[in-house]
Order: sequence, then C-alpha cells, then structure tokens
Amino acid sequence: NKIKNERFFKMKKVFIYVMCMIIFFMIIGFTFFAIINSRKSNENSINDKISSEVGYLDGEILEIMNGLNNMRIGLNVNIEKQEEKVDGKEENNESGQSNEDGTNSGEQSENASSEKNQKKDSNTNEIEYLVKDIPVVLVDRENINWENLVKTAERLYSSWATIIIDLNSVNIQNENILNFSSNLDNLILNLKNNNRQQSLVSLANMYSLLPEYIDSVNGISEQYYILKLKSGVLKAYATIEYEKWDIVNDGMKEASDATTSLINSEIMFNNKHQSKIEETYVLLKELEKTANNKEKDMFMLKYVTLMEKIDTYTN
Repeated sequence: NKIKNERFFKMKKVFIYVMCMIIFFMIIGFTFFAIINSRKSNENSINDKISSEVGYLDGEILEIMNGLNNMRIGLNVNIEKQEEKVDGKEENNESGQSNEDGTNSGEQSENASSEKNQKKDSNTNEIEYLVKDIPVVLVDRENINWENLVKTAERLYSSWATIIIDLNSVNIQNENILNFSSNLDNLILNLKNNNRQQSLVSLANMYSLLPEYIDSVNGISEQYYILKLKSGVLKAYATIEYEKWDIVNDGMKEASDATTSLINSEIMFNNKHQSKIEETYVLLKELEKTANNKEKDMFMLKYVTLMEKIDTYTN
C-alpha cells in the first residue's frame, strides 16, 4: 500500500506539473495572440488615419492650385454680396389691409396667400448673396486673391506639423517627407511674392508625393491609382499656361498609365466604381487630346470636367 501511495502521489505531481505547464503555455499563447492583434489593430488605425490625412492634403493642395486660376471644382462661380431684403414689412401691410376690408372673397384670400408665399420664397432665395455661373474659358485668371491663398497655405502648414508625426511613425521614406516640407516652404514664399508659376510647380511636386504615402501604408490600391492619375493631370495643369509642353505631355502620360493600370488590375473586379472609372478614362483621353493640340483654354474646361467626375466617386 505504501508503494502504491507513493506511485499515486508521484503520478499526481506529474499530472499537476503537466497541467500547470499547459496552463502556462496557454497563458503565454493568449498573451502573444493579444499583443499581435493589438499591434495589427494599432497598425490598421494609423494606416486609416494616414489615408484620411492624405485625403485632406489632396483637398487643400487642389484648392490652392485651382485658386491660382480663380477656379473652384464643382462650383465655378463668382459670389456677389447683395443688399439685404426688408423682412416681412410688405407682408404685414397686406395682412393689415386685408383685415380692414373684411370683404374679400375666399378666392381673393387664396390669391393673397399665394402671393405672400411667393414673396417669402423670393426673399429666402435671395437673402444675402447672388451666385453667378462663370464659364471656365471666361474666368479671369489674373486677379488672384493672394491673401486667401496664403491663409490656406498657412492652414496646411499648421496641419502638416501634425501629419508629419504620423508619417514618421510608419514605413515612409524620410526623403519623401522632407521633400513635401521643402516644397511647402517654397510654396508659402512663392505665394507671398505673388509668383503663380513657381507656386503651381511647388504644389504639383507636393501632390506627386501623396501616392507614395498611400503605397507605403495601404499598398497598391484604388486610392493609389487615383492619386497617381490626378498627380499626372496636375503636373500638366501646373505648366500648360507657361507652354512647358514636354512636362505637360509627361504628366498626361503618367495619368494615362495610372488609369490604364487601374482598369487592368484585379481591383476593378466587382468594383462599384467601375463604370465611373471607365468614364474617367474617356474624359482623360479628351483632356490629353487638348494638350497634344496645345489648346490651353479647352484644356482648362476639360480639366474641370474630369476633376468633377473623379469627385463623384472619391469624396
């Protein structure tokens, strides 16, 4: 019995030891799995944040570039301030007069009410501003609001100070970050000196880095190809006014290559934007034709049409 008991206690110790080791390795495994998941979650979070920040840079750069030609994509208008309407005095006078008469028929009352509603609608539509459509080819590209553009650039500069921290935290080449900073510095100086040509060049250089940022965090994606497309178009847009035709043609080729690569990639399989991307390609070819023909005004018109089409599925 004594021997049996000793064997039993030994087996019990072995069993407890084995169970402890199993529990220990399970704890280690779960801890490791949790750490890996946490890292992946943090990585996805920072990648999503950078993707959003690139979208912000995209919008700010475009706003300044279009402002340098007095254009706004999606709303190419001039806004003129109007005198404020007198609010409701005329309506109150009519109401008082109607009460004094007291003899109006039901039909007359309905007519008066209808007239009042029309006046209300008229006042609502023209409270303070009148918006006028301006044809792209007739937009005044000389009288630029430099002050507004400098304000936008300074706002971008403030945001870049935060964005640069996120970009440094992931696998993005330091050279690409420094190049953006350098071009941003040049941009502010060029805007201050009212130098449109060099401002456009700085902005085009800045935009060309955005696809590289997205490639570093999300790989080759639809966003990457669209940014490459727009980068090529903006390269041409920045130089066509100054008849730098070699650079214009290089930019259009880059845009065309990016669009062709996107259409032929697996990304297009069951892509909800497929038809709009194909329409974008057609519009891009029309833009390329005007560049080849050196038609600057028509280029601007077709540039606006193309960028508005891209906005319909990227914003």
